[in-house]
This record gives sequence, structure tokens and C-alpha cells, in this order.
Amino acid sequence: MGSTLGYLYLLEKTKGDERLVWFSLDEMAKGETSDSKMAYIKALFDDFDNDRTALKTALQQLPDSFKSAYLCQLPKYGLTIPIDHHKPLIAGVLGKEKPLDLNLSDYQLKLLLAIAAHLRGFEFEALAQTIKLHPLGWLEIKHDPHLQRELIQLAALLKKADADFSIENIRDTFFRLSIIPEIVNLDESLFSFVVKPSDLDSIETKIPVSIRRDAFETAIGWVKRKTEVFKLTLEFVSRLRELAEKDWNAENEYAVRIEDAYKKGLHKEPKFCALGLRSLIRREDGMIKVVVEVLS
Repeated sequence: MGSTLGYLYLLEKTKGDERLVWFSLDEMAKGETSDSKMAYIKALFDDFDNDRTALKTALQQLPDSFKSAYLCQLPKYGLTIPIDHHKPLIAGVLGKEKPLDLNLSDYQLKLLLAIAAHLRGFEFEALAQTIKLHPLGWLEIKHDPHLQRELIQLAALLKKADADFSIENIRDTFFRLSIIPEIVNLDESLFSFVVKPSDLDSIETKIPVSIRRDAFETAIGWVKRKTEVFKLTLEFVSRLRELAEKDWNAENEYAVRIEDAYKKGLHKEPKFCALGLRSLIRREDGMIKVVVEVLS
């Protein structure tokens, strides 16, 4: 099994050497990449009697040469990171999350937001030359002893607090938040649900709506604003706006139906999950409520 450093080194080499190319399994079976780079593996095709499906199946059965398992892989777990250091981190089993007894300074929170944002694959506006972003959530920090020291101290603070998640550190140069990316989310105040008034008057069955994540500041730079557009039924959007006007009792059948429709549809959309919002609708203190601002 290859090492993390070896894997990161290989990635760096492929960036600067046009002779080194990454192929997906489908591209390998086809013999070329989507941008027409050739694999030159005729002998391999001949071994499989040019049966590309059989070749792909055989490749799928090969063990991975490298795995980078996250240290925190708890099932049905969630972590929500605020953008205000006066607010707590929320973590735990989904539906039973609790505030963490962890006091972070404003800078420490911005540092945690930085490694969390990269872990989630969010795009930064700009980065200092001392910082390199690598796959799988890794940050490489060189010639910046202040940033390296702050990351080491933050890792120690998480360990002292006995948090379920931690920061991995390789040679005080490579760092990452070691938790499954999909379960890391951001404060609800960053998000809004937007629908045009003209679309609410539409005669179409489905209308476009936008879910927007605002730009936010981290210790290594600003993360760009992100907007995703979804086609939702006019009926669902109208009911969601109604739900957003006030909090509803969790036993109210009408509110529960709206919640169910959301969970079966929008909540499972990959584009929605990638935004970093834990949920659009939440139950709290016996009530059901929409947790983001709804704009129209």
C-alpha cells in the first residue's frame, strides 16, 4: 500500500509532466482520455481479445494501490462549523448533535474553516504562494512557520478536547481535517433559498430555484460564493415558502408532508449535498422549521 506522501508526490509530478496522465477506468477501457490523450496499451487489449468490458471488469477487481482513510468515519454523524467564533461547533449522531465544549479564537475558527472548506472541495478566491491544495483534503504549507505553528496548536486543541475528529499532520508540512467530507457542514446563516416572483406565477409544473452559499473568510483566503439551481415543483416551492413563514408543530400533518417531500427529493440531490448545508428543514424543540432565509 502506497504512502500518503508518495501519492501526493505523484500527483504533483503529473501536473508538471505531460507524459504522465490520469485515466479513469472507462477511459482506460476506451484507450484514451476525454481530451484525446492515448494510453498506448494495444498489447493489453490483445490479451483480452479486445474485449474492453472484460478489461474494465478485471481492472475493477485489482486492489487499490493507495487508500487514504479518514480517522473519523463514524456512521450517521454530523459536524457543523459556525462562522462566528462566539458560536459553538455542533457535532454528534444525526438528530442528536450537541454543542462542543471547545473554545476557539476567531483565527482558530477561520483556520478550521479553511481546512474544512478544502476538505469539502470548495473553491478559494486566491491563496498565498506558501500554500498548495492537494486532493483528499490535504494542505501543503511551506515557508510559513506562523501558519504551520497555528495548525499544530489547533490539532493539539482538538485532541485535548477529545473531539471525535482530528487534524492529521505529516512532517509539520501536510495537514488535513481527517473526517469524512460529506458529513462536514457550515453554518445555516451562509445559505439562502431564492425563487423569482415571476416563476411563482408560472403555469409550469416545475420552476427554477436557487440555493446560494455566500462567500466566507478563512485563515488562508476567501471561499467563493456558490449558487446551484434546481428544478422543483411549483407546489412544493409554494408549500416550502409557507413553512418558512413560521415554525410548525412537529406533529402537524401538513408540515410533516412538506418535510417528507423535501427529504425524498431535494435533500438527496448531489448538488445540494455538495453545498455544505446540513439540511434545509430541521426539527427543534418539537417544531419543524425552514432554517435558511427564503427570498423571492
